[in-house]
Amino acid sequence: MKAFAALLRVSMTALLKSISPGKAGVAVSVGLMAGLSVLMSLMFGGILTVALAPLGALDLVPGFLCVMAAAMAFLFTAFGAGGLLFGGKDNDLLLALPIPDWMLLTTRLLAVYLENLLNFALTLLPGMIFYCAAKGSPVGFLLAVPVAVFGTLIPTLLASLVGWAVTWIASHTRHNALLANLGYGLVILGSFGFSLAINVSTRTGMMEGDAMAEGLGAAFRGPLWLFGRMGAACAGDLAAMAVTLLCSILPAVLFVLLLRGSYRHLLTRMGARAARRKYRMTAQRSASPMRALLRKESIRFFHTPIYLFNTGFGLILLVAAVAAICWKRDAVLSLLAQEMEIPLSSGSLYGALAGTVCFLLATVCTSSVSLSLEGRSLWILKSLPVPATQILRAKVCFNLLVGWPLTALCIVVLWGMLGFTPLQGIALLACSAALAWFVSLLGAVANLSFPRLDAANDTVICKQSLSAVIGIFGGMVLVGVGIGLCLALQSLLGTEAYLLICAVLLAGLSLLLDRWLCTAGARRLSSLG
Repeated sequence: MKAFAALLRVSMTALLKSISPGKAGVAVSVGLMAGLSVLMSLMFGGILTVALAPLGALDLVPGFLCVMAAAMAFLFTAFGAGGLLFGGKDNDLLLALPIPDWMLLTTRLLAVYLENLLNFALTLLPGMIFYCAAKGSPVGFLLAVPVAVFGTLIPTLLASLVGWAVTWIASHTRHNALLANLGYGLVILGSFGFSLAINVSTRTGMMEGDAMAEGLGAAFRGPLWLFGRMGAACAGDLAAMAVTLLCSILPAVLFVLLLRGSYRHLLTRMGARAARRKYRMTAQRSASPMRALLRKESIRFFHTPIYLFNTGFGLILLVAAVAAICWKRDAVLSLLAQEMEIPLSSGSLYGALAGTVCFLLATVCTSSVSLSLEGRSLWILKSLPVPATQILRAKVCFNLLVGWPLTALCIVVLWGMLGFTPLQGIALLACSAALAWFVSLLGAVANLSFPRLDAANDTVICKQSLSAVIGIFGGMVLVGVGIGLCLALQSLLGTEAYLLICAVLLAGLSLLLDRWLCTAGARRLSSLG
């Protein structure tokens, strides 16, 4: 037991350090994650309780909260589990110790489980307060505690299976980056589609309670049967509680038993996959330093799935949304008018689409992690005969090239499809360009301020480092505040004028950040490593 406890301590320490090397960074990241979970729980718990209580279908609320809790936990760790379970620079050391493979696998799985438990519990339990208040008894809240403790095993195993599948593909195929990108894309699109369906069904349920109650009941009797049992367990069904415990514990035990025999082999194959590359002598091409640096950034971006999807998925969603408008224009506009209550007048539709475009663009922030991804090889980059300022500007410029040109094309397509005025199109193009520039610089500043050059793997850097959180969520918060101000000032300023003012302000802030990057930032880069 001492060896098990020591390994678990090592795994938990690695998990916390993967978020940030300092306690303040860990507290900020965990606080953001916890706050989002509690907010979602309270919002959906209250909505569902109000909608279903008059229909006598109140016992459907815990099941829905369990579905949402599992989805939140899975999304937070779906792509981090692979790095935590199958990555790590200390694999050689740990495998050389006189400990069984199952013990190492189990302690790492427990570390993922504990992270998921925080998400699951904070998404399930706060919403249960509304359910218990409507029931007039706290029993449901008390029963939800063991459901959270054991139900967390389900998203943990699903996330682990995704990590295992990607790892297996990466260690058995030549074109592992392409296949891993496809796999990650399918998982994220499926999760996004599921989340969108939940939101739409909830909003529909607020207007059509009977239809929502029937739909949830049918889902809990069908594809979401297990979550229906978990909800019934929270409502006091002891048989459902037994089913929840059995369906949670048994798969976890089977996962460890089935994987322990190949765990060492899988870790070994991961470390040796680079040795299978075939090197051929080819003609070398010369290029300018900036072009060479940009090419280096693009190779890493498109050959690292977790990097691509964590910093560029907002752009993928934007392209998919514009393609949907081009393909089913009338159906999409009808959905916006009926389900999301957005009037089809030119001004209202333009404002909603402008906010959506800017929000998705703000999530594209490769510069927030690109420096950390250099790792211990940063000295190679610093030894190049180019100034530190050019290295930093190359990382900023690459993020601009990734995010804004495709966004501009989407804006032009929407401009033509929906008949925006020239002023509307120009204002949105100017604001998006200034936003892309600002977010690119913000990410570079965050990565210089909180670098993770000693991270165990790329997953840790892209998913859990403090600079990644600041780079991605910082832009989202900025756009959210901007949308709120736009709504507050809409009686004084038109949307087009507001976007042009925002473009000027963002450009001014970008000049200040660029000045810092060329002075203090360059000195900071020279001192790293």
